[in-house]
Amino acid sequence: MIAMRSPALTIAVLLAFPLAACDTKHPGETVGQKLDRAVEVTKEKTAEAGGKIAATTVALSNKIEAGSERAAAKFEASDAKAALSDTAITASVKAGLLKDPDTSAVNIEVDTNNGIVALNGVARSAAARVRAEVIARSVKGVNDVRNYVVVSQS
Repeated sequence: MIAMRSPALTIAVLLAFPLAACDTKHPGETVGQKLDRAVEVTKEKTAEAGGKIAATTVALSNKIEAGSERAAAKFEASDAKAALSDTAITASVKAGLLKDPDTSAVNIEVDTNNGIVALNGVARSAAARVRAEVIARSVKGVNDVRNYVVVSQS
């Protein structure tokens, strides 16, 4: 009946029996002293585990930070490559336009973003407009060409 009324007391008594019966290191201790010692050992082990957890957390945090920095560096390098690639594409398209007799005298602006070339300006003829697009498409690295060149009415 006592167990039904106070489960905490029953648990404490059940835990105390093994402490009292099995402890040969400290034979003169009372059950209360043994419980106090067990609580103290538990506190020490908990503190020790907490220290290990803190150290592990710091180590993991450092690894995550280092990984983030490496990922950011790769992303920045990728962005730099794309920017250099776009610049190279723009330069190649402009050089091709200047070399071609149909488009050399035409004022066409060239802009490249992620391999997509935008052509803007005025061409003397429909043939020059088409030729500008053909030149742009022939450049290595071009994914698409948006031809906004208009033909002059004169």
